[in-house]
Amino acid sequence: MRQRRQRRERIANRFLWASLLVLLIGAGTLVYWLYFRVTELRVAVSNPNGEDAATINAINDWLVSERRRFRLRVIPTGSPTASLEKLRLAEVEIAVARGDRVEGNRFASVMVLFNEVAGVVMPANSPAKDWAGLNRVAIGVPRGTAPDDPLLLSLLRLNGVPNPRLVSLETDAVRGAIERKQVQALGFVSPLPGYAARNFHLYFGPKSGELTMPTVDDPDLQASKDKRFTSATIVPGSLRTNTPVPSETIGTLSVGRHMLVRTNVNALVIAQLVRNLIDARRALFSAQPLLKQAGSPDLEADSFIKVHDAAKKIYNGDEPSWRDMALEWIYLVPMILGAIGSLAVWIFQRYVHPDFTDPSDLVTNLLEIKLEASRATTEAKLHTLLHRVEAIAEELTGEAYEYADIEGTGAVLSAILIAENQINERRAQLRDPAHALKREAAPQAPAEFRAERGGRA
Repeated sequence: MRQRRQRRERIANRFLWASLLVLLIGAGTLVYWLYFRVTELRVAVSNPNGEDAATINAINDWLVSERRRFRLRVIPTGSPTASLEKLRLAEVEIAVARGDRVEGNRFASVMVLFNEVAGVVMPANSPAKDWAGLNRVAIGVPRGTAPDDPLLLSLLRLNGVPNPRLVSLETDAVRGAIERKQVQALGFVSPLPGYAARNFHLYFGPKSGELTMPTVDDPDLQASKDKRFTSATIVPGSLRTNTPVPSETIGTLSVGRHMLVRTNVNALVIAQLVRNLIDARRALFSAQPLLKQAGSPDLEADSFIKVHDAAKKIYNGDEPSWRDMALEWIYLVPMILGAIGSLAVWIFQRYVHPDFTDPSDLVTNLLEIKLEASRATTEAKLHTLLHRVEAIAEELTGEAYEYADIEGTGAVLSAILIAENQINERRAQLRDPAHALKREAAPQAPAEFRAERGGRA
């Protein structure tokens, strides 16, 4: 019994050290995964040659040069819809898309890379002089702006042009279409600075005369009518510097191009990513003019694009804690801990703590041994029964005293004595069949005593 207990103690010690080793390995792996592992994030973009892809690549180059833990790999998809679908299917970790292309609450923004603005430019000889005049003319849209662009259509609709005639034009066909008066105005959606500003010298020549742009009187009011968009301004000379277009600051509508993630992404990972993105913006501020617009999405509760909770805390000056991660795993952690606890209890009971039988059960077992001994027909059977009695006697030593009081121990000891006596008695009967008759016969006085009594008689 003592050897068995020592073996269990050795197994328990090995299990304890193995558990500590697993705990240390797990803790080290967690720290490495959260703070040191280089993580590649796939970023879905519509156009690999677009402004968003160029901005992502610039950020990635900075992350590599600074030995940060994130890497951004551009994945071209061909359309915003395909980018969002890849994000939904977890084929990418981030998708870059305009805010007006996002539907539902499956995605959350972590940063606005830049804003795109909408505007309309009219040459001097155009019959359209204001917003109302655009109802009667054809409006060309150059390559890079879709005729059904939601931002451009909303800008026109909110300013009294509900059914505009939009004509899609290739870049090298824009000037000819304007000079031949196939179109009398040019509508565009573009980041500033961006490809629209770079190509404006191709769109209008000397025959175009002075270019004008209708302004939005109250862009904040118009933006409040459509939560997808925000108010913006186009400063003088943003599109053309000689002569400056526009000639003065005008109001318009804009939409943000967001870096989107799934809403269930780990909070600590998002917090570290956002901090790296903010650092990259600060470092690339002068080299990448578009990143001057990068920053926080709309943090208001009624914003059209929801912001990831971890990113919102960073922008608000808070830091996600370990408690945030625990809350994300609030259902899984108890299950894991419960499973580990159950396994530990089972191992403790199986290998560490001997199973001691209740004293009343021991007494019952001993009485059964006594009954079996009285019916035994061979000494081998009696030998087996004696071993069983000795095993029960050993169980009363050592730690067993913690589980049996004095009365219980005494009852077991009495039962042991009864069982041993029965075994010895039955062994004597098997060796000498007359032993039972001798035992049952009445005791006789010694011969000297009988002789003395006879003499007296």
